[in-house]
Amino acid sequence: MKRTAMVMLIFTALYLATGVAGAQVTAAAAGDQVAAATPPAETPAIPATAVLQNITGPTYADLNCAGFITTEPPSEKTYVSGGWETPHASKFADRDYVYLSGGAVQVNSLYTILRHIKDPNRFEAFKNQQAVAATSGEAYAEIAHVRVAAVRGQNVGVAQVEYSCEAIVPGDFAVPFVEKPAVTLPHTIMFDRFAAPNGKTTGQIVLAKDFDQYLATGKKAYINIGADKGLKVGDYLRAVRNYEDARKNEVDTLSFKASTTEDTQKDPTMLPLSRLNELPRRTLGEMVVLGVYPHSSTVMIATSIADIMVGDHVELMDGPLLPPPPPPPPMNPPTIACQASPVSVRKGESSTVTCDVASPDNRQVSLSFSTSSGRITPRENTALLDTGTADPGAVTVVATATDDRNLSSTAQASVNVAGAAAPPAANNNEVQFAKGSARVDNKAKAILDGVALLMQQQADSSAVVIGMPDSESKAGAKLAMARAENVKKYLTASKGIDAKRIQTRAGTKTNGKAEIWVVPAGAPMP
Repeated sequence: MKRTAMVMLIFTALYLATGVAGAQVTAAAAGDQVAAATPPAETPAIPATAVLQNITGPTYADLNCAGFITTEPPSEKTYVSGGWETPHASKFADRDYVYLSGGAVQVNSLYTILRHIKDPNRFEAFKNQQAVAATSGEAYAEIAHVRVAAVRGQNVGVAQVEYSCEAIVPGDFAVPFVEKPAVTLPHTIMFDRFAAPNGKTTGQIVLAKDFDQYLATGKKAYINIGADKGLKVGDYLRAVRNYEDARKNEVDTLSFKASTTEDTQKDPTMLPLSRLNELPRRTLGEMVVLGVYPHSSTVMIATSIADIMVGDHVELMDGPLLPPPPPPPPMNPPTIACQASPVSVRKGESSTVTCDVASPDNRQVSLSFSTSSGRITPRENTALLDTGTADPGAVTVVATATDDRNLSSTAQASVNVAGAAAPPAANNNEVQFAKGSARVDNKAKAILDGVALLMQQQADSSAVVIGMPDSESKAGAKLAMARAENVKKYLTASKGIDAKRIQTRAGTKTNGKAEIWVVPAGAPMP
């Protein structure tokens, strides 16, 4: 073994003995802390080995900076030939200007800057990694998005960097930008440490972004199954490892050579290494597909309980195993309180019942009213009680608040109804006419002015004018009616009283007068 490789193995072993072991202890502790949050044992959808885990959903940067491997390499014809500060600067980032040469570009068009990459170390995370990865294609890094602002000279595009994953350098190349579909994930999942094989599509992590060897939550990797196996953006996979895989790993196999027994043990029974495949496989984490290519896919680790390694296996899942739904929110009925104003009225008068209604659960609430007597007219959160038909005594108005779940509450308001007040008396005024005349003279007008003022003050009153004859005869009756009509004419034409408020009649008293009765609302007619 070469010295460099030996040093790397020793370093990795030390890392595993400290960092990974620590990570495993932390993950186990986290599992202990959330054990109380797992659903009851009788819930069939949640495996007994599942624990609640936080999950990381992909951001815009995750989607557009993940990179990919593909057997259909993009065209590298249009390349980055320099930038505004060439030759003093060779790296260009956000808002810098770069030059695109070698191919026709369109002004205001958006391009993705890619980089064809290789691993300068050529260290293999597992045996024949490079050959296995090569079957999935060449590796490319996604560097930035640029927009062409102008074209100058020999078809050189001047482009400004609108979004950068890392610095652009000369030799990177540009392809037309394609919007990537968004991928959404829940915030938490139930993570099954010992998930049994489900018989679905399997593959292997053959490479990782930045040629990383160990992957944790949020890291990007490339697997050797893609469109050829029916994968789609948003598909969900688990990363698994069995103990036989660990035996084949150059670093992990060192631990198998160490003693695992205690000096005090007498003839312990040991599992032969040849039977390691009998031990349950371990689920290390779960991942979501960000991009799909002919024979590969780009994935992001959504959650992990231990370091996932390049070379670990993957298995397609139906989707994240979601935790049980939270218990339904409390079912609180509406609250309601009502009061009447005024609380005491006479029969025929009205009272207004006002209610304060609220829903503790912020639900839509409707309000209805009923009354033990009288007539109720609802209007939003109030109701008008008309006591015209109510019996004297206490009248109870019941208000019911009902929400959209049919939960209801009631409240009452009482109104004391007294007997109706004595009807108001009609007011009588008289005017005298000259014998044989129906003319309204000045003395009569002075009296009628007072009648008009009273009717104006009592806007709901009416009047009855009864004209009296001088003698009992047909001519007398005709004169009596003329006297009544002239009184009405004076009140309407001269004083503006509505004619509809005045009735006229012919009386029988032979006194040559006219009686004017002003009748308040509710008073009986004379």
